[in-house]
Amino acid sequence: MSTCCMAYGTINESTLYVLGGVHYTGINEVNYTTQFYALDLTQTGWNTSNPPWRMMTYPSSLLPRATSSFAYSMAISPDNSTLNVWGVQDVDILAKYSVGGQHWTLGEFNGSVSGEGVLAVTDPTTGLVYFPGGGSNSSEIMVYNPDHLRSYPAPSVQELYADHGNKMILFGGDNGTMSTSSLYILDVPSMTWSQGTSAYEGRSGMACSVSGNKFIVWGGFKAQSSTGRVGVSAEPLIYNLDTDQWTTTY
Repeated sequence: MSTCCMAYGTINESTLYVLGGVHYTGINEVNYTTQFYALDLTQTGWNTSNPPWRMMTYPSSLLPRATSSFAYSMAISPDNSTLNVWGVQDVDILAKYSVGGQHWTLGEFNGSVSGEGVLAVTDPTTGLVYFPGGGSNSSEIMVYNPDHLRSYPAPSVQELYADHGNKMILFGGDNGTMSTSSLYILDVPSMTWSQGTSAYEGRSGMACSVSGNKFIVWGGFKAQSSTGRVGVSAEPLIYNLDTDQWTTTY
């Protein structure tokens, strides 16, 4: 089922992992979910109506805490062997998923990561995990060291998220009212923005990934006003970075 505010991460542009989130059943009516799926990005030729999702294992021992939360955050270890997952809305959870071993363990987290929209990103050089301020509009950023099981503050910085080499792709979101369908691409070396073709619908709170020349968007919600939110289709959106076109075939 389609969700928003989930944890997600991509390994080697080959697999997109999506965990948990909120499923909209009506206007502002939601159910929490702990579904865990992986999308195989190495397969080609599939249609958005039938993407190659694979159901993954999520242990029942984690369900009581995880179901009370959403707006999860996921960071992938530098060696791509572990998914580190935080439940950041109501409780602080650090669960580690071994990609090779396909099993979960609980880890320690001596800190507090709270607030909707707090995402995590791993520095592949140092292994440190960074948490920008998120929906709290805070300019603070928290840094976590998985190897030493401790967290510590860092100087305030401006949020940036880079993906797909020297390109940063921004899609969707809202300003507290209507979700937008606009797409922008930042060329980091030249710091030059270009605008791509807008999608057929606006989305907020979705998962996204890049593999090759394809930008994939899944899930999210549509903000119709400052108070009204509804769910979106479970079909992914696919954008071709080379042709600047949205397509239904991967």
